[in-house]
Amino acid sequence: MTEYQLKNLLNMKERIIKKVEGKEIKVQDGADLLGMTRQGFLKLRRQYRRYGEKAVSGLKRGPKTWHRPWNRTSQELEEQVIRFREENPMDGPITISWEMADEQGIFIHHQTIYRILKRAGLIKEQSHEKREWQDVITNFPGERVQIDTCFPWGRNGPCVMEAVDVYSRWAYGQLFDRATMENAAKFVKMFVKRAPFEVFCFQPDNGSEFKTLFQVTVESLGMIFEPIPPYSPNCNGRVERLHRTTKYRLYYQLPYNLPMEEKNYQAEIYFHYYNWKRRHQGIGMNLKTPMMKIQEYVLNNLYSNGNLTVIQYTTCIFPCLSLKSSGL
Repeated sequence: MTEYQLKNLLNMKERIIKKVEGKEIKVQDGADLLGMTRQGFLKLRRQYRRYGEKAVSGLKRGPKTWHRPWNRTSQELEEQVIRFREENPMDGPITISWEMADEQGIFIHHQTIYRILKRAGLIKEQSHEKREWQDVITNFPGERVQIDTCFPWGRNGPCVMEAVDVYSRWAYGQLFDRATMENAAKFVKMFVKRAPFEVFCFQPDNGSEFKTLFQVTVESLGMIFEPIPPYSPNCNGRVERLHRTTKYRLYYQLPYNLPMEEKNYQAEIYFHYYNWKRRHQGIGMNLKTPMMKIQEYVLNNLYSNGNLTVIQYTTCIFPCLSLKSSGL
């Protein structure tokens, strides 16, 4: 049936229903003209009275698209979600869900937020190619720390050295004027000083800044130096993903001519938020912050030793006795 024929059929149905409504013809005659039973025609007339022209083309079962579902999120809450997204355009549904819960005490499921943003045209479907994923298995915080250098403002600008713990995603970064072995060795000492756990292994790439002096510094601190194979940045996936986050969330937000000290100050503030406040969606994180992941490990590895509660770990942010300090 062509579009023209379909339009004429719908117009004919509507004219017959109006004639029956005006009592120009009987109900049975109208049903016969449309090839329907009397009961079916009466049902069609009721739907026409309720929904108008939409009923003539046939109504699907279930919720009607022109009616707002009874359990749909309120209009005010939808506007609040849309406003939150417009103020934070890089936040996805899951991030918006926990941020609204933490900051405003409003609990909305991330799938509901996704539907709201999709209806508002603020989110688009993306096709992702499925790739094989090989997870890096670690058993405790500090077992393996990935470290790398990036250049957010190009090779002529300052460099950023960042490191992230594979197990907990605890991260730290610092800006330097150049990517040298001296700055890399300095950054390692800064990371070890700030990390709330003992570092056992540093895993850099094969950059020139991670050569002799860097290796000597790492090994002098009692840690293992284990670089990745050449031309394989996929082996340092955690820190590469950290670069992407910090570039858009931190470094690209800073003015280029901002002094280095101010940039490092802003980096300190962001990494405090990153480790204590920001929930992570990576494998094994389950929307925990890095510090929540560390605390979870600490609490799961406490054991009783006489009158003392000893933690089977070397460094801890809690006031409990470690194996190293107790001499066990």
